[in-house]
Amino acid sequence: MDFFILAAILLLLIPSRPVEFNPEYISMKQTNIIRGFFLLLVFMIHFCQYIQMNGPTDRIFQFWRTHSGQLVVTLFLLYSGYGVFVSIMKKGTPYVRRIPVHRVLRTLVHFDLAVLLYLAAYSFMGRTFSMQKIFLALLGWESLGNSNWYIFVMLILYLITWFAFRILKNSPIPSLLFITVLTVISMYILSLHKTDYWYNTMLCYPAGMWYGFFKEKIDVKLKATKNYILAALILLALLLVVYKTRQQICMYAIGAVVFALVVVMFTMKMQLGNSLLEFTGKHLFGLYIMQRLPMALLQHTAIGANAYVYAVVCFLLMYLVGIGFSWVCEMVDEKVLGKIFS
Repeated sequence: MDFFILAAILLLLIPSRPVEFNPEYISMKQTNIIRGFFLLLVFMIHFCQYIQMNGPTDRIFQFWRTHSGQLVVTLFLLYSGYGVFVSIMKKGTPYVRRIPVHRVLRTLVHFDLAVLLYLAAYSFMGRTFSMQKIFLALLGWESLGNSNWYIFVMLILYLITWFAFRILKNSPIPSLLFITVLTVISMYILSLHKTDYWYNTMLCYPAGMWYGFFKEKIDVKLKATKNYILAALILLALLLVVYKTRQQICMYAIGAVVFALVVVMFTMKMQLGNSLLEFTGKHLFGLYIMQRLPMALLQHTAIGANAYVYAVVCFLLMYLVGIGFSWVCEMVDEKVLGKIFS
């Protein structure tokens, strides 16, 4: 897998170029490229759950996998929080009122379409599931082989956002404080029922919202090189401290936010431009939710017998199946959900 991780890094850096300050560092184009990069890392981590990758050409990846944990999803959460906050500030109450339909219902419908595809695939392979498990899988609480925790968490965060901004009348600071508190409470509740990867990165979402609130002031300060260097050194030092104490869940949660901010600071100084990563980031949901399907279907076949052939085929099928699924979701939005949205 070292080849894959090095290829992903090269894609990120080519044709990127360093700049004094990138004013578009958190634009849709730039964030899609970062999303695309981390989606490739997620693919690698998921892939290694289906086959052992402990050879001499897997050492770099295994080092990253061992020390990164859930950090690969932190930017997804931070960018989501940032994007939702900016949309609320631009569009106001009408946008907030539509969150249960536009964000929650739409995401859940798309997710359930994926769950049904996984159910059909596993049924074809001879596996059966109880009605209770299928019902809970459709809510994201259980899995039928698909990725589910991230979607469940995002549904909760969207609902928290809607609730906070509705009852506090779109007042930014009280709403953000309330969202942060509710996120911490949600983390605690999840900790009673689920393992730590379900909740240890959730703070990145309200952190993205706070970043959106302070962005203009942050940009003014960090355009000065000495301020940028100082901020970068502080974040890196903090990241080192929380890494040393990462066994404590509160420190891991803080470290997740710090890591995401380090990446954001990296993009301030780099003009990213890789079109493949941008394309990947644009189709994040479909590629993320469907990438496990080829892995599961091919695991015990002749293709799965060779780790590298298996990896390449699964990688290509991730795009084929994921883009096809994205197209299906667009059709559902247009033909079915469009009537609800209108």
